[in-house]
Amino acid sequence: MKAHASPRQPRRSKEEWRQLINQFEQTELSGIEFCQQQNIPYQSFAKWRSTLRSKHTATLSPFIEITPDPSLRQTVGSSDWAIELVIGHQLILRIRQPQ
Repeated sequence: MKAHASPRQPRRSKEEWRQLINQFEQTELSGIEFCQQQNIPYQSFAKWRSTLRSKHTATLSPFIEITPDPSLRQTVGSSDWAIELVIGHQLILRIRQPQ
């Protein structure tokens, strides 16, 4: 007696995987739950998610532009300035104008 092989999943394009992953990110499901619901192999989903994420992050600039909020500016003529960047719970970067 022959064992029945599971039917092959349809091949999806990169754009179809991108749409599925975007759809997943809008849910509160785990990856496994989402794949079961969509009837897709989790291993393929995880591979495509990793591939698309790494290609997306490779195109991002490592720098971001920071512009001051005009409503927080001091009075005109004041030359004192300071920047404080809170990074996480215990790391603070402070930059002040030299005195």
